[in-house]
Amino acid sequence: MSDENNENVELEVEKPTDELPPATDENEIVEDFEEPVEPEPIKQVFGVYYYDKIFDDGRLGQFTESTQLAYQLGWQDNVIQQADTEKDWRGYTYVKGYAQAKSLEVAKQQKLSQLKQESEKYSAYECETMFVVSSLGFKINADHKSQDNIRGLIALNAPTAFKDFDNQFHQVSVDDLNTLLDECYANGANLYQQKFKMELEISQLQNVEEIDNYPIVFTMADFS
Repeated sequence: MSDENNENVELEVEKPTDELPPATDENEIVEDFEEPVEPEPIKQVFGVYYYDKIFDDGRLGQFTESTQLAYQLGWQDNVIQQADTEKDWRGYTYVKGYAQAKSLEVAKQQKLSQLKQESEKYSAYECETMFVVSSLGFKINADHKSQDNIRGLIALNAPTAFKDFDNQFHQVSVDDLNTLLDECYANGANLYQQKFKMELEISQLQNVEEIDNYPIVFTMADFS
């Protein structure tokens, strides 16, 4: 039974359509899609160094010559021309004009240390560069080992064959052996005198360049 006071309500139903949505502008599609940009390759720069640090006093830290590695490490801004660097006396690298000069005292210490190292070779039991040109007419080894060998031959108290510095044999008497031993002793004393003389000369020098160029040379005795 219908109620005459009720209204008839018609529902509007959206009808299906075969129409397509309006086409999108091609330009808008291009703008929404950006091609990835490949980074430009890092080119090697020659004639420069890249440093991890440049200190306030001009000293330079670790370095690389590779431009690509410098960018990977973040050193690309600490770049200096190779020609604009210099080393100080210790071997540290500085920006040119900042390298520290060696003091007179340091120069003397270095040269005296070099003298000590050289002289200590002749105090060793074996030293192949220690010799004597004997008054007997041949060259002999004069280190402490060779002196022990001569003393051993003297103890035999008889003429014997003796091998010289050049591995040549000589027939020698006991008196000859004593002469050889005395010459070895004299050579050792002479080396000490040379050392003391050089120490004095080095201590009196007042110029770093002169000290650096001072030759440390020992001369073996020649009794010929």
